Amino acid sequence: TEFSTFGDTHFFLVEGSILLKDDSLDSRDFEYVLRQRASMFKRQYHKDYLFLIALAKFPPAFGLLGSVTGIIAMLMNLGTAGKDIIGKGMALALLTTFWGVAVTNMFILPIADFAQRSNKEDEELRQILVEGLLMIRNGDSPSKVARKLRSFLPLEDRAALSGLQEEMIKSENLDSKVTQLRRHG
Repeated sequence: TEFSTFGDTHFFLVEGSILLKDDSLDSRDFEYVLRQRASMFKRQYHKDYLFLIALAKFPPAFGLLGSVTGIIAMLMNLGTAGKDIIGKGMALALLTTFWGVAVTNMFILPIADFAQRSNKEDEELRQILVEGLLMIRNGDSPSKVARKLRSFLPLEDRAALSGLQEEMIKSENLDSKVTQLRRHG
């Protein structure tokens, strides 16, 4: 298939590249399709995050249920039992509360936070890809595309890429000279 030629490239970029070749879309429709597809991913990832947040409510609730059960068992035997029964009931109450809180705070909420951060990073990446694809669609030069897309990056990343951009500009100038020579030669 056409997708296999892109290797490890981001799937959204692959889709956008294929859409670039679709002559039935004018510039406005092309932009609309890209932004809608990016928005769909954002909504889906946000649903995943909300699911994890909702899931995080259950372990503490089960822990509380276990605590209440342990306290009831302890209180039922308060007058007739010795320290052993009361201690075991209290231990059960505290243990179930501990595990409910631990599972939520050590596993589910960190995974939810990771999902939210991943969603934000993916949204930013898709925004960069949309802007780049739109510039390519508009026929902007590679150096112009590179300069504009670098504006999305933090300063230290922009500085690291400045050498790459200089190489692109040289390459573009070389391509331009080759084209001129072909025309005049």
